[in-house]
Amino acid sequence: MKQLPFNPVKGVWLLAFWYIWSINTVAIGQQDSVAIWKAQLTKTTSDEKKIAILQDLVSYLSVDNLDQAHTYAQQALDLAQKLKDDEMIARSLSDLGDVEQYQNNYKKALSHYKQAIEYSQQAKSSNGLAYAQSSIGVVYYYLGEYDQAVPQLLKAYKIYQEANNASRIDECLRYLGSIYFIQADYDRALEYYLESLKYSERLNDQNSLQLALNNVGIVYKKIKKNDKALIYFKQALKVSQEAKLEDGIAGALTNLGAIYDDAKEYQKALDHYEQAVKIFQALEDKNSEAIALNNIGIVHKNLKNYEKSLEYHAQSLKIKAEIGDRKGEAASLNSIGQTYLSRGDVKQALVYLRRGLRIADEIGVKEYEKEAYEYIAKAYAQNENYQRAYEYYQRYTTLRDSLFSSESLAKITSLQSKFKTEKKEKSLLLANKDKALEAMIAERNRWRNIAIGASILFLGLVVVVFVRLIQLKQRAKNTDKVKLKSTPTTSENPV
Repeated sequence: MKQLPFNPVKGVWLLAFWYIWSINTVAIGQQDSVAIWKAQLTKTTSDEKKIAILQDLVSYLSVDNLDQAHTYAQQALDLAQKLKDDEMIARSLSDLGDVEQYQNNYKKALSHYKQAIEYSQQAKSSNGLAYAQSSIGVVYYYLGEYDQAVPQLLKAYKIYQEANNASRIDECLRYLGSIYFIQADYDRALEYYLESLKYSERLNDQNSLQLALNNVGIVYKKIKKNDKALIYFKQALKVSQEAKLEDGIAGALTNLGAIYDDAKEYQKALDHYEQAVKIFQALEDKNSEAIALNNIGIVHKNLKNYEKSLEYHAQSLKIKAEIGDRKGEAASLNSIGQTYLSRGDVKQALVYLRRGLRIADEIGVKEYEKEAYEYIAKAYAQNENYQRAYEYYQRYTTLRDSLFSSESLAKITSLQSKFKTEKKEKSLLLANKDKALEAMIAERNRWRNIAIGASILFLGLVVVVFVRLIQLKQRAKNTDKVKLKSTPTTSENPV
């Protein structure tokens, strides 16, 4: 499945590509800032001042020197414990949690954040409590434990609302939207993303704004409204370019690549994805790099370059496994299965699709479950195992219908009215006019509708054939029974 940088799915991510708050608040100073703080650290005799300096060093070094950041965070914690200052201890524990999280050491990060909650409660520090709660929610998000993530994020969201902390509210909204998007609850995802967009505009924070624009576009992309998605993706790219936000540029390029892929403009899709990969590699953003590589693999599958497709999928899967991205693993496994199926290797296709289904089921990512069911059904049909094909097709249609109904469409329409998006979308469309791409999208939508109709007809015929085979088999059995009953025996048959 193609993913979008944030999640899901085609191209991004969402998901993911979220900035943790502490990254957004890293001090930007002169090249010698670290040297100045180190000098101050050796001169001061006050433990309180030393802790403050150490915390500044942790924030600054968390960008590019995590080992040193970890050392200073531990020193700050030692001093805070010496002073028996609960609030300082909580802050130092959260700093340690942040460093562990950036290094993908999620279990250690959770341990630090949970301790930070205890000390924040003892210190009656609502800000420290909310930070630790939201951080735990973020860790559970990356671990794919969404049922654990949501309560923590909602608790933090409530505290931040009471404190009117707009930037933190925005962060919580983004993660909540991402979780509901992953769970294919698109109306709730859109609600949180539109609310996030509102806060981003109020903050005048260009990084938050590009994330919000990309995320709203991702939902529209998922519900097949590529014309609306295009508006938001192009604006996200424009905002990112003007603010020189490399990660935002790469995310928007990935999303636009997905639009071109849908429009069967495969070379343009590859150009966008490849540009994005280079940026993600320079930023050492493994998660986003893996998503873009997976999408490149899908384009090569569409071009029937199956070996290249498998190479890119293998690179993507390797990275996702290394960083513990189980959701991403499910997406890559499904994509590999689809490539083998397109190549005609049903056996290998089923191996990978079943693995993708198992992970998606374990972490509760319904969208990837649905995708796996659909292609497993196609694999069995291709292998002329119509009974199994029918079983998985039923599972696919049941899940598909539960995920996106007419009620969901009505809710999304209502949300558009609530957040007054129509006027905004029109102004953005005028500012980012791309008639050629719009025409491609319109043509692609027309052919997509034809393809959907043809697919439904084909699958309907498969079902009819399957049912007919069962009927013929049953009729044959009944005939055999009749013959058995009418065979005369010497003792019972009357003359």
